[in-house]
Amino acid sequence: MTFLPFERLTLGTELRSDEIYRRLTAAIEPVRWIRNPFSRDHKPYEGKISSSGFKITRVIHYRNSFVPIVTGRVRDEGAGCVVEIILRPNVIVVVFMALWLSVVAGGAISIVAEVSRGRSAVAALVPFGLSVFGYALMQAAFVFESRKPKQFLDQLTR
Repeated sequence: MTFLPFERLTLGTELRSDEIYRRLTAAIEPVRWIRNPFSRDHKPYEGKISSSGFKITRVIHYRNSFVPIVTGRVRDEGAGCVVEIILRPNVIVVVFMALWLSVVAGGAISIVAEVSRGRSAVAALVPFGLSVFGYALMQAAFVFESRKPKQFLDQLTR
């Protein structure tokens, strides 16, 4: 596990790259900025597929800023091919969490300085608790959501 939510996977398959792209195309629709929240008439993923790779995100009907963006490359190797995958959160989410955790950590450091001067140590627990909560939330939400595209891509390559 890395400090930031990020995963890199390599899937080997006996399928050729054109078959992988055909299967991806069947499960992916173009990105829609506005989606009917009550409609279930869609493919499971949205994104772009090109000859150099793909970039997809799972279509969800709830709020989760940590839904992974899946980028991948398919390359032929021997009798089959290899699918190289990177799962990461949206850059805006990572920047926001880094800023938020930095501010909370700065508050924790300033309170520790006050505690060293004889103030109550109870106040120091709040920013430390917020730091732990924010980091755990980020990791847990990403791990929860990253299982689904990994299963999807694993089944796609079988």
